[in-house]
Amino acid sequence: ILRFDPSSYSYFETARGLRAVAAALSGFADDLAKSDEAVGLCIDASLIAAKGSAALAEVFRPFASRMADLGLQSCGVISATTEDANLVVTDHFLDLVVVKGFEEPWVGSAPRPVAARDWFEKRVTAVQDIVAEDKLGMALGSFSVDWVPGRAKPDTMPYAQMASALAEAEATPTFIPAAGAA
Repeated sequence: ILRFDPSSYSYFETARGLRAVAAALSGFADDLAKSDEAVGLCIDASLIAAKGSAALAEVFRPFASRMADLGLQSCGVISATTEDANLVVTDHFLDLVVVKGFEEPWVGSAPRPVAARDWFEKRVTAVQDIVAEDKLGMALGSFSVDWVPGRAKPDTMPYAQMASALAEAEATPTFIPAAGAA
């Protein structure tokens, strides 16, 4: 999965910048096609999706076209919390759509499950109504979140690391039923 550096976010501000991103992806695809083992390229489109469906189309149209020309599959990873229009565009242009079936904690977010049961059921149903079944992949959150008092952004860690830390401290995780956790 190719992930964009958040410092490159300014590229997504203008059509010219979006075209530059698309050109860079096409160049990356050309390099990838030289490998006998490559079957495709999956990009994390979260930063582009934040700019809306027109921005996604500006990048995905040439990216998907170049990938098809090279005989490679195109793939995008997108948040389940994104606008439905972003899912429509991603489904339209790409061969595979991986939807993050969890909410990523961010600066100022309140303690909550990464995928509360009610939220997950509703969002997965909505995603299934938009993205073609043969293109859809769901990513499940296999990490834990530690909301530390006084820190703006919560800490995330792989589930195995969290389980080991709990075992070492002879502690148990806290699940808050009122927040949708079970």
